[in-house]
Amino acid sequence: MCHLCLPALYLDLTGGTEEEIRYIEWSISHEGKGSFFLDYLKNQEKFDFRKDKLEWLPNSRERAGTAASGLVVNKDLETRIKGLFAAGDEVGGVPWSASPGAFTMGWHAGEMAAKEAMNQKSFLNVPIEKVRELSERYHSIFKNKQGFHWREIEMAVQNIVDHYAGNVRTEKMLVRGIERLNNLKKSVTFTTENPHEGGRCMEVMSIIDNAEMVLRASLERKESRLRPFGFYRADFPQENDEDYFAFLGMRLNGDQIEFSKITI
Repeated sequence: MCHLCLPALYLDLTGGTEEEIRYIEWSISHEGKGSFFLDYLKNQEKFDFRKDKLEWLPNSRERAGTAASGLVVNKDLETRIKGLFAAGDEVGGVPWSASPGAFTMGWHAGEMAAKEAMNQKSFLNVPIEKVRELSERYHSIFKNKQGFHWREIEMAVQNIVDHYAGNVRTEKMLVRGIERLNNLKKSVTFTTENPHEGGRCMEVMSIIDNAEMVLRASLERKESRLRPFGFYRADFPQENDEDYFAFLGMRLNGDQIEFSKITI
């Protein structure tokens, strides 16, 4: 079914009790960035669950931003970086594992991490220049007298990905999206007032890198694969099992991203 043909969906709490409405508001505020969403609804849209119905976008659009991606792990949920474990939606190949994935994998990853820590006789060899580079990057934020708040930059990244890597993607759109991200990375200046916001600035830098990975992986996969949570390449409208029935592994080598195929 075309996403344009899907019926409108509404969250209708107009017949709910006060207890039910408070519970729904609490659950929204504790899911991702739902607190910002709830604040926007109430204070800018003057929305009231007691008398207003909330329209949701078709589910197909929601799925466009989801894929079977994440860190590659072994059976003990250890990544290819020794001593670093991952669980839940961060693990490659299991999107939308949600609470069950977080609970079960998190428990196992925690046990494995604890065993690894107990057996570790010395600290891992971390290049001091990398530590120094990260420290300088963090402290440089506090020296900026003018710049952008981290929320503004994150919103810019979200808009770029939403526009250039939506349901329908093409080579020209993806290349232009990568250019926009690189321009943002080179020209943007963060400003902050406290260590907490400094940490969020560092997080947004990571978000920019992840956004570029999404666009570059979409550019590399020259096919359309709508299942389970893929996208449509207008310039490559057919599935290509011969070349792309596999996960695409990504590895940063210097300034270049290298791709490898992980067969299913």
